Amino acid sequence: PEVRQAGSRYAVIHYGEQSRLVLAELSHDLRLMLLDYGDLAPPELDIVLIDGWRSGAEQTAAKARGASTLDAGKSKHNGFPSKAFDFNVWPALPKNATAIRIAAEYGKRVGFMLALAARRDVKLRCGIDWTKPYDPYHVELA
Repeated sequence: PEVRQAGSRYAVIHYGEQSRLVLAELSHDLRLMLLDYGDLAPPELDIVLIDGWRSGAEQTAAKARGASTLDAGKSKHNGFPSKAFDFNVWPALPKNATAIRIAAEYGKRVGFMLALAARRDVKLRCGIDWTKPYDPYHVELA
């Protein structure tokens, strides 16, 4: 699980070990945006990073289980450093969370990420905006 501690002036998000591993796999622009997120997001917008770079085999497996529609080598997860990441709300939403609740919780976080990226003149695409596949967990460089 992720650990969050209060900062000196602001309550900041401290990424746990799993999230730090994902951060290390990401492109410079995504890493800086997520470091800003950790410094500036209020505690109620906490996240855990779950996926950054994916090997060809991992991409094939993601497609097979329906987590991606793209073949190996076609996803922004497949380059190194990765131009995409997936995240989850932290603490995790209950398994019986409604579609509205899921959209609201991911939407708040994605909105904050978009604002931080815009401050750095970085363009993002977010799976929460997609209808097929709907992927509220996914963020990538545009």
